[in-house]
Amino acid sequence: MLYRKGKLILTIMGICCVPMLSWAQTFLSGRVIDKKTNEPVAGASVYIRESQTGDNTDEKGLYKIKLSQSGTYLVEVSFIGYKTIKQSVPVDGSTMKNFLLEESSKVLNEVLVKASVQQAEINQIRKSPMAVTVVDGAKLRGRSSGIEEILSRTSGLKVRKS
Repeated sequence: MLYRKGKLILTIMGICCVPMLSWAQTFLSGRVIDKKTNEPVAGASVYIRESQTGDNTDEKGLYKIKLSQSGTYLVEVSFIGYKTIKQSVPVDGSTMKNFLLEESSKVLNEVLVKASVQQAEINQIRKSPMAVTVVDGAKLRGRSSGIEEILSRTSGLKVRKS
């Protein structure tokens, strides 16, 4: 008797749950591709403002966004070094939409990097209470040794290759 009741309850639950599984789900998916090279753009942002949802593309340039309902959405696709695309996309059920991103060419001004070291700072380091070894670049010029060999000659310093 108990076995029949359990079987009956499971059957009723199964009948009630099947319609929920058949409800259509709304997705927007597709690919983001470089217009010039036809290569996938990994890490591009695909965003829908109306639903405040989005996705980042994977290494194959693929994205998938789950939406609560069908409709027309303004999709924004962006990535560093590319022009941002804003496009209206009608979504009904499972919709596929690919985007072609164009490179953004911007000329930047010249950057000048300058470094200076004060002799007083060098002397202060040499006089510090901890052991400091200064490796003179002039003495190393003309040698074919690598950085590992140079550092291994410094006392108190061990370099391990992994």
